[in-house]
Amino acid sequence: RTSGNANLPIPPDLERFLGLLSKTGVACYSWAVMRELIEAKLVNVVDEFHEKNGFVEQKCKRNFEKRKSDLIELLRGFEMPPFTLQRLAEVLIHSEEQYKLTHKLMNGIEKLLSVTGTLPICSDFEIVYVEDIGDVIRLEPAESPKSNHLTKIENGCEDLMELSPAQEYQNTNAHNNIQEDQSQAEVSNQMQIDF
Repeated sequence: RTSGNANLPIPPDLERFLGLLSKTGVACYSWAVMRELIEAKLVNVVDEFHEKNGFVEQKCKRNFEKRKSDLIELLRGFEMPPFTLQRLAEVLIHSEEQYKLTHKLMNGIEKLLSVTGTLPICSDFEIVYVEDIGDVIRLEPAESPKSNHLTKIENGCEDLMELSPAQEYQNTNAHNNIQEDQSQAEVSNQMQIDF
């Protein structure tokens, strides 16, 4: 657990994971572990901003250390990943591109941590590190273990088969695409032009 006051160096692999999290928002590890990583990154980013840009207490009515500890407590209050996890990771990774003042950065993080919605942990995905070209990493549906979900075989038989998470993912995407095509077709069939 981080103390909230010490900057902990974050290994490159974990920085890459945060980058992936900022792109996908898929929480695929234990929230307790991810929360500690995010907390360490939050402390590092906020402290670096403070050193570089200072902090204007008149704008915030709380001193810097109090604001930082409040942010940490908000983060620690989540039992599951916050709904804003992807945006939070994005802000922590690209903070200098998005904020110029320390109190503005802290306001943004506070707003992201003030949500009540949470995300589930998605264990049906695994992280795949492709070639080490920049930050080329991606998520793929996990091939094992097999899911306990059952479905009918679509050839008219009543037999059931077990699908892996990857097959379920592909079937769900195909089903969603078919439903989207059908809804678009229904909309276009209902359109009329009166002269």
